[in-house]
Amino acid sequence: MLKKILVLIIVLSALVFSHSFFNQSYAASHIIYGESLSSGWTNWSWKTTVNFNATTPTFAGTKSMGVTYTGAWGGLSLKHAGLNTAPYSYLEFYIYPSTLNLSNIRVSLYNSAGAVMTQVNPAAYATNATGGWRKVLIPLSALGGVNTTITRVQLQENTGATQPVYYLDNLRFVN
Repeated sequence: MLKKILVLIIVLSALVFSHSFFNQSYAASHIIYGESLSSGWTNWSWKTTVNFNATTPTFAGTKSMGVTYTGAWGGLSLKHAGLNTAPYSYLEFYIYPSTLNLSNIRVSLYNSAGAVMTQVNPAAYATNATGGWRKVLIPLSALGGVNTTITRVQLQENTGATQPVYYLDNLRFVN
């Protein structure tokens, strides 16, 4: 009986830890995509099919964003009139890559002049989350986006080929 109680305590502790670890709250955050594309953001993607209402898989809530690059060098590009990054330190998102290799994508921000700042490989910033999802937490310093105004967040295909569908959830800036 004591053994069963200890096992139950361990299982419950693991569940509580995983919920709090994967659903972190931050002092400041700016959501780009949660259950939908947030106000102020528009879809400027090219050679890409974007489903903003995918119901499976989801990391949190009931919807995720399904992304399929339909042509070479396609890009998921989400545009904003101008977001000040001063309150934030990271770009964070959860990705369910299916069979996509994360190294086939490059993540970048655009500055207020409409130019790409820096491209990074998200695989270098990814850790395992839960249920096949990966948490990607990229420092704004790696993206050239510290204390500046950005106008786009972009995930671009980097191999010159079409890619399988992948899913994004909880795309946001955090501190």
